[in-house]
Amino acid sequence: MKRKTRNRIFLTGGLLAAGFIVYAGVQADRLAKIGAGYKAKVACSEIFLAGRDRQTVLNAEFEGMDPLMKQVGVRVSEEDRTTRAAGPLGFGQARALYRD
Repeated sequence: MKRKTRNRIFLTGGLLAAGFIVYAGVQADRLAKIGAGYKAKVACSEIFLAGRDRQTVLNAEFEGMDPLMKQVGVRVSEEDRTTRAAGPLGFGQARALYRD
């Protein structure tokens, strides 16, 4: 096989692999946004609207869910009454804000 042909094959394979990685990252972000949005909204409603204890909500409210949901972390800001959630590596970031 000629060197030029072999280089084109490797380049094409590399481009296809890079394209697949980008596509998989976009899909992972879209899926993570669903879980992050859900957790941010529920935590915000339970803490700021229902007045439940923050730690109780974060420890108990999401029990029994799909194990992938455990990968979505939630941060609560009492100061500006917001909750932020994000999946691993920052995928699927979401924010919920409580307003009177």
